[in-house]
Amino acid sequence: MMIEKKMHRFVLIIFISASLATEMNYEACKGTSQYDRCSTNSACGCFHRINTNESSICGFLWTSCSQLEPCRPSDNTCDQKDSICVHHRRCHNHPVCYPLSMMNKQICPSITTTTISTPVREPKWSFTKNRNVTRFENTASVLSDGKVLVVGGYGRYGHECFNTAELYDHTTGNWTLAASLSIERVFHTASVLADGKVLVVGGLNCRKRGCVQSAELYDPRTDTWTSTGSLNYPRCHHVATVLKNGKVLVVGGNPEKKLLREPDANISKTCEIYDPITGMWTLTGDMHNGRAFEHQASILHDGKVLVTGDSTTIDFKQVAELYDPLTESWTVTGKTNYNRQFHTATVLNNGKVLVAGGVAYNQSTAELYDPKTGNWTLTGSMNDGRGAHGASLLTNGKVLVVGGDDRTSMGLESAELYDPVTESWSRTAPMQLGRTLAQTSMLFDGSVLVTSDPNVEYLTVGTAEIYSY
Repeated sequence: MMIEKKMHRFVLIIFISASLATEMNYEACKGTSQYDRCSTNSACGCFHRINTNESSICGFLWTSCSQLEPCRPSDNTCDQKDSICVHHRRCHNHPVCYPLSMMNKQICPSITTTTISTPVREPKWSFTKNRNVTRFENTASVLSDGKVLVVGGYGRYGHECFNTAELYDHTTGNWTLAASLSIERVFHTASVLADGKVLVVGGLNCRKRGCVQSAELYDPRTDTWTSTGSLNYPRCHHVATVLKNGKVLVVGGNPEKKLLREPDANISKTCEIYDPITGMWTLTGDMHNGRAFEHQASILHDGKVLVTGDSTTIDFKQVAELYDPLTESWTVTGKTNYNRQFHTATVLNNGKVLVAGGVAYNQSTAELYDPKTGNWTLTGSMNDGRGAHGASLLTNGKVLVVGGDDRTSMGLESAELYDPVTESWSRTAPMQLGRTLAQTSMLFDGSVLVTSDPNVEYLTVGTAEIYSY
């Protein structure tokens, strides 16, 4: 009996020591208000832990809620290893399990009095080190370790397609080749799942000159790709959204196995759900009308999905629709003020959606969708008309819009900031190269990575730029 007690104490001491060692990797923010700044990294905020007297922890604020599991309702604890139960304002303040890997001191260094008084940096763009290949129409996904996975796309002039992938490490600025996909893909989608894997779906296979049904999973831990369940229909130019339940909704797209054919409107209004647990796809409710090219999907704070832009029917081009995952059905929710394609749709911190630019009557216009009323209202116009641009919500609540095409250039260098408080746009530092079809990725330090190379003759190496502010 005495030996058992000693063993129990010994195990307990080891457990407490391990816990203390783990906590030492994180910055406590006791006395700081919920979500207030607690680090030299402005993308970090203070998380108050639930059902514990332990200190609050400073963590990265901008992880997607769709990647977080809810806490166990009975006791607000987490089944996941190395996760803690916290409230998160982007997840409607519901208790969610937050990975401790997003709360270490490397991502969120401690803040001091001297750093608080440091002057604000001037916005600027800087090149990363060269990428391994020149590509555009690629996807870019931020992984759970902070690296960015770039997949597929066209080569220069669109003469070749890639099955290659590469990883960007922001700590070194280097690009390294990752394992290659099984086939070439352009006009595909890439979604980061709750387990950290990346689901790549559909797209154009250049050799077959048509859209494909296949999907693949990338595992960052092993740098490997594996096949998963196939779509019910071939799809290019579709959009994909990770729902709050962890499943993936794929919406519309061109369903033709031969790309030169006109898309079938009956198929391009179909939608499918991917279940990461089973690896299978099931059809869900159809949209009211087909959307085959360059529409946008935005997950709202209540978990519904807003789809805007494009239509296979002219009379329907301005109509927006809402998908409800609970009923698996679509409802019409007003009309945008202009027809839009190649636009961006960004969910703001106040829950509204900013739709900007695109192939419209006036490419500089922007409008706001209010989920509470279902109404669309025009807001301030951009300084430069643009379509096929990129957009990211910054840590300060503003929206960065970059690059694109104004119908007169091969790619704009200009960038602008939208302020939701004043509903106005202001110019910010321009990129060093003009980029159309720009892919923007929010990095862990709050800066923004822009990929997708200019399609110009003189560019013989792959490039990417970082916006810091």
